[in-house]
Amino acid sequence: MRIPFKYCDYVVDGKNHYLPVVVRTREGLRLVKQRIPDGRRIRLPADLVCFNLGFVLSDSRMHEKLRTYSHAHQVLQGWFEETWLSWTPNSTNLHPREPHRWPCVRRYDPGDYPEILQGHPLLRRYPEEMK
Repeated sequence: MRIPFKYCDYVVDGKNHYLPVVVRTREGLRLVKQRIPDGRRIRLPADLVCFNLGFVLSDSRMHEKLRTYSHAHQVLQGWFEETWLSWTPNSTNLHPREPHRWPCVRRYDPGDYPEILQGHPLLRRYPEEMK
């Protein structure tokens, strides 16, 4: 699992890169705890990389997301202002609900994104003037 944070050239450097992912649902499937489905589970191939682009957003889009998405009530008070708006590549404790889960980011080469994501409008780069 790769989670780009704010820009495509930085990804979360957390301990758990193997988050559960629901790939195919069946009728009646229930998630018993967050992404954990009931019933049979399989391990995906180790070389399969999933990209979660839910945190590569403009400030206005992230603000909207925090007001409307299903986990909005769990986001720590002040996270948007204190973590998101003031983010730099040296920022720490980034997760919106459990800061320690995302201790920092690391550089990521945008050329390493799969071909299907190359040139995607969401994949904006960290501005040169801020480096």
